[in-house]
Amino acid sequence: MSKPLTKQSHAAFIPAVVKLLSVLLLTSAFLLAPGSPALTAGDGLPAPVRAVLAKAGAMMNEDRYTDAIDILNAFIARTAAPEKEARHAAAHHAEILYTLGTCYLLTGDCRQAVKALEDAVKRDPGHRSAWANLGKAAYDLDDYHRAATAFDQAFSGDPDASPDYLYYSGVAFLLAGDHDSAINQFERLLASFPGRIENTWLEQYVHALLAAGRSRQALPQIRHLAGAFTGDKQLQWQEMLLHLYLQLEMLAEARDYACLLTESAPTQVKWWKARAHIHLQDGAYQPALAALVISSYLEPLSEQETKIVADLFLQLGIPSQAAPRYRRLLKDDDRQVLLNLVVALRQLDRNEQALEEIEACTAQSEDPRLLAHRADLLYELQRYEEAALLYRRLAERDGKQHAQAARMAEYATLLSEQQTSKSH
Repeated sequence: MSKPLTKQSHAAFIPAVVKLLSVLLLTSAFLLAPGSPALTAGDGLPAPVRAVLAKAGAMMNEDRYTDAIDILNAFIARTAAPEKEARHAAAHHAEILYTLGTCYLLTGDCRQAVKALEDAVKRDPGHRSAWANLGKAAYDLDDYHRAATAFDQAFSGDPDASPDYLYYSGVAFLLAGDHDSAINQFERLLASFPGRIENTWLEQYVHALLAAGRSRQALPQIRHLAGAFTGDKQLQWQEMLLHLYLQLEMLAEARDYACLLTESAPTQVKWWKARAHIHLQDGAYQPALAALVISSYLEPLSEQETKIVADLFLQLGIPSQAAPRYRRLLKDDDRQVLLNLVVALRQLDRNEQALEEIEACTAQSEDPRLLAHRADLLYELQRYEEAALLYRRLAERDGKQHAQAARMAEYATLLSEQQTSKSH
């Protein structure tokens, strides 16, 4: 049921990050007017920094991101602090760099965004908004490991941090192929927010567990997901659960679950076919046949499925149902179907029809099994002279039938002679 993980399969989380960016922009200090009471000396931002952020914020609100980039770069070039002032300037420049990186991100220049945002978090490692936007920029560059680390930093150490950051981190680790790290992030997410668990989290957790080869550990989550949805998504997880039972050789659980599925959704043909498959694995031919026959009323069987049904009817001693199915499947070069058809017809005492089917097959003269059937049929139809010739041909071949064919040739010859003498 489970599809390969791709960037596209996780595209659903990108709009959420874009929405996150909008929220960050709306709450950033640069949206406040220079004279706002909120921008007092206590906020730690000197007047020049506040001024350029306010100007850039106004431009961003008008979607003038390129203009905002220009004034921010000009400010950085103009006010770069010498080494002795770096400690004092670091925090202020982190906000400038964060805003610059966000503008680059909103213009689609993710490489420049990553550069600016990495500089921002170097100056202020606690700047979680910068970490979040760095994660988004790295993700858009398919740099999933960097994105995962950045989203993790956006979450870590903040008691009010959004669980989305930890979720994005797990998804990015998963796309990076770092399955163990992805599992660790999803388990942290589930443990940190036990009352807010979303099915989307569990779905990606399952993907990570399966990718890491930890199928048995994924079972409880898949059981939950199979009952958490409706419609096509529920079918996908139910199919996944059934497949996993079979993969883990939990045949009893697979059989019980397949029976439950056919009872709860009796018109869903895939469950009847799955049930038949499980019964066949279990050697339970009669219930397997019943499940396939029921599925045939819901949807035409494939050629292979029809052959299985015919084989089961023959195995269970119901040749009257097997023969017509073999006849419909019969092709000139399919000797096994012809052999089974002949066996079914002979069980029905329709020897002449069985002989006709063999003689209509162009390949019958090369197959010792068909030759043996033909010889036996000729013998049973009292065509002893023809039977004797075929038994001799079989006796001339090496193999298990050599001695028996030689004896039957003698019997057929004797009966042929008696038949001839009686006719005279």
